[in-house]
Amino acid sequence: VVEAKSAIKALSASLQKEMKSAMMAGGPLEAVGTCNLKALPLTEQISRQQGLAVSRTSLKYRNKQNMPDAWERKVLLGFEEKLSQGLEIKTMYHTEIVEEQGQKLFRMMKAIPVKPQCLACHGAEIVPELNSEIEKLYPGDLARGFKAGQIRGAFSVKKKI
Repeated sequence: VVEAKSAIKALSASLQKEMKSAMMAGGPLEAVGTCNLKALPLTEQISRQQGLAVSRTSLKYRNKQNMPDAWERKVLLGFEEKLSQGLEIKTMYHTEIVEEQGQKLFRMMKAIPVKPQCLACHGAEIVPELNSEIEKLYPGDLARGFKAGQIRGAFSVKKKI
C-alpha cells in the first residue's frame, strides 16, 4: 500500500506540474496537446521508477489506452456508489489481492476528483477550437460532461506478488 500510494503521488505530481505549466504557457489548448504527448510517457517513467504498473483510468476515458479492465470498472462503479452515499472523493481508495491468469497481484485504485480547472477540457461546455483539437487527438473521446466534485477516474496500481 505504501509503495502504491508513493507511485500515485509521484504520477499525480508529475501530471499536475505538466498541466499547470501548459495552462500557463497557452491555456487549455496547450494543455490538451501536452497531455496527449506527455501523459503516457510520464506514466511509463513513474512505473519503471517505482517498480510497479501505475496508470489512470475512467468510466469516461479520453484515451483508449486508459480504458478500464473489468476489475477497474467494478471499483470505479463502487467509487460512484460511495460518492452517492456522501463519501469524499479524496478519501476513496480500494486495495485487493486478485488472481489474473494464474498470477497473484496486488491491486489498488485511488479516485481522482474533478476540480474546477478540469472543466475547460472535461466539462459540458468546451469551446469550439479546443473541442476540435480534442476530437483530432482523441477520436471517440468520452471524457466530457463532467461537473466539479464528480469522479473523473482513478489512479490504478498493479504489482505481481
